[in-house]
Amino acid sequence: MKIAVITPFYATPREWLLECIESVKAQTVPCTHFLVSDGNPTIPLQPDELEGLQLCQLPQPHRDGGSVARAVGSASAICQGFDAIAYLDSDNWYQPNHLESLVTLHQQTGAVVCTSGCTLNHLNGSLLGVCPENDGETHVDTSCYFITRPAFGITAIWYLMEQKYGLSCDRIFWENIKEWNLSCAHTGLPTVAYRTAFRSSYQYFGVEPPANAKDNVGPPPGSKGLPIWSPLLLQYYRWPKSRSELRTNWVESLSLPVNLKEINLIAWPDWSQPVERVAEQLAQAINGLAHHPDRQKICLLIGVNHLSPEDANLILCEVLLNLTLEDAQLPIDDLNIALMDQLSGSEWLALRSRLGYRLALPVQDWPELSRRNLGSFPEFPLPQV
Repeated sequence: MKIAVITPFYATPREWLLECIESVKAQTVPCTHFLVSDGNPTIPLQPDELEGLQLCQLPQPHRDGGSVARAVGSASAICQGFDAIAYLDSDNWYQPNHLESLVTLHQQTGAVVCTSGCTLNHLNGSLLGVCPENDGETHVDTSCYFITRPAFGITAIWYLMEQKYGLSCDRIFWENIKEWNLSCAHTGLPTVAYRTAFRSSYQYFGVEPPANAKDNVGPPPGSKGLPIWSPLLLQYYRWPKSRSELRTNWVESLSLPVNLKEINLIAWPDWSQPVERVAEQLAQAINGLAHHPDRQKICLLIGVNHLSPEDANLILCEVLLNLTLEDAQLPIDDLNIALMDQLSGSEWLALRSRLGYRLALPVQDWPELSRRNLGSFPEFPLPQV
């Protein structure tokens, strides 16, 4: 498993940053450490100390608790083909078995998001005790996440957050994970050392707080709860684990493992085209559907071939995210879209009986449409946008 560890940093004391880096190097499973400088005027490290790391320097500080830096590091890791992403704040450090315990948990449970416990440590590094709140249910600290490829869409939360939520970013990330119903598992092992500056942490363990300790923070004044973004940005990652699981779902439900509607459309892009062209065509079609007066009655099925379902998921997720960012009022939550792949002839025959229209794209995979007897379906009219 190809693992990326993302560390944002800004004005972190050199000795803390080195401790963070060394703890990643000491992991018992291979990983790649991404250091994302959030506008630091200088990097407090020597060239030999950066050996084997990927360094990205942002042009200016964002003062958002590291959210933008995590987003940039996550995007880079995803584009480089990493299978899992972990985070580690620059003032924290891992125990040597941290990543290995999370990999094992993922393999045993299949959970797409795995988490660990953590210890609370004095600013001088000494142990206070095990954090009672970081339980994998009510709260998970940013440094305790292990996000696998099927859940990579959740990393968009890092750059969707406004700057004012920076100090609450870990809680917002966790609340969105729960809201999106991602499968989660918790090791229960305190394999992250969290260097705490919060006065309440010292009081909990009966230790005198340091002079520069601070009070806990909540959501910014005037905010109503924590922001939640649409799970639609991620639902395209929810793919059956195997072809046999897909067929089991089919037999048990006597229908597709998607919510078919009154109006069911099929579209089959030519996936051999450049990714940018496929994405542009899908964006135009989905934007048209979002403006259709009967959009809540429509289900769009997108055929997939020539690439893996995971790659198609990433393309579709990016399309939806970009549409949302371009027009925050676009009723994208009303849409029902699913990617279809690896169905047998009989399964496609059953699907064909439920289809009513073909959604025409500028460049379609006509050989595939013809092979499945879908090319003769009438085109579905889209409103002019």
